[in-house]
Parts: sequence; structure tokens; C-alpha cells
Amino acid sequence: MLFMNKNKVFISVVMPVYNERLLIDSAITETIEALSKDFERYELVIVDDGSTDDTYNLILNHADKNNNIIVIRHDRNENLGKSLHDGFLKASGEYIIFNSADLPLVSDDIKKMLEQQFPFDLLNIERIKYSGASMWRKIVSFCNKFLLHILFPANTKDFKDMNFTIILKKEILRDILPKAKSPGFFMPEMILKAKNKKLNIKNMQINYQPRHKGKSHFGKIKDIIWSLYDMMRFRLNF
Repeated sequence: MLFMNKNKVFISVVMPVYNERLLIDSAITETIEALSKDFERYELVIVDDGSTDDTYNLILNHADKNNNIIVIRHDRNENLGKSLHDGFLKASGEYIIFNSADLPLVSDDIKKMLEQQFPFDLLNIERIKYSGASMWRKIVSFCNKFLLHILFPANTKDFKDMNFTIILKKEILRDILPKAKSPGFFMPEMILKAKNKKLNIKNMQINYQPRHKGKSHFGKIKDIIWSLYDMMRFRLNF
């Protein structure tokens, strides 16, 4: 079924960034080129999470030239979950998707995913391979998945990966917006809430593009503890 109609579909891409001066120019350019090619209505919502390098100024250079770029600025680094929370709420599109500045999700694939999986309320996108990640990141990711399946067996049995990215309808956002702001449980809480509300959820596997420049900021001990706290809090009230 051909879903896309460039005259009607409004897509929002939320991109949280922190100290990504090596990547941000190419990330914005590539994303805007793909969206303008595939969608009549689109926006790129960039959340600068308190960058201390030139990232914010580079973002503003693009935003000054393109009204489709929306910029949010945090005065201090608040981490991925808060950036996604603010970006999702700011987004105006009918469908919202998250992508990082290193573009692990190829921007040209967004149109294809919508076309192939429509209709859905939430599309959970899983990585076929977690290539390019450090051994520490792979261990942290494995433990996160293991705990999710132990704590929420009935609601996670259909999911192999709940921490890559999702596409969701804007209209369901308020119903599944998580309390969690930790990087390891923000998206899983959204998916678990959507599952509990019996929304139309689908899974799709896609190739993951490893980072080639800059430094990943995920996998820190404090983030792991924070994610565990959010996970246990949610389990006690689930």
C-alpha cells in the first residue's frame, strides 16, 4: 500500500545533540535533503543539550537559513531522555521520529519505513546488527535488554531492541509520554505504555550505521544507575 502523499504528510525528526561540532553540519544537511525530497511538509527539531563547543552556533547558522529547522537550547546538559521529551513535545508533525547526530538511521529510510508499515500508532525500529559499538556499550545494551525482559516478560516478548528509535503518531504522545528521563529507559517506557494501552504497535528491523566521527556520550555509570532507577520505579507502579 502506498501511504506517502507529499502534499499531506507532515513528518518531524527530533535530533538531540551534545558537543557534536564534527558531525552537526553534515547531519543537518543530509537530514534536510532527505526530508525535502520525500515530504512536502517536514521539520527538523534540534535539541542542543547544553553543548560547550561550537555545536549550538553551527545549528543556528542552518536555522537562520531554513524555517523548517526548529531549535531548542538547554542551559546545561540534561541528557538524552530530557532532550527527547522536550523535542517530542515541540514537534508539530503527524508522525515523529528520533535520530542522533551521527545518523545511525539513514535519513532516506524514513519514507520507506512509513510506507511499508502503515498503518500504526507506534513503530519500534530494531537494529539488525549493533556494529561499531565498543564492547562496553554492547555489554550495557545486553544487560538493559535482559532486565527489560525479566521485569516485563509479557510486554517485551515481541521486542528484541527497545532502545534504538521509534516513529509514533503525535496524537498518542500525551498518553505514552514517560516519566523517565534516563537514556536507557525513556523509549522502553513509551513502548511499554503503548503496549499496555493496546495501541497498534509494529516492529521493523533496519541496518544500523556506526559512528565515524566524534564521541558517543552514552554508557556512563551514572546513566546506568539512573536507568535502573527509572526501570524499577516503573515496574513497581506497572
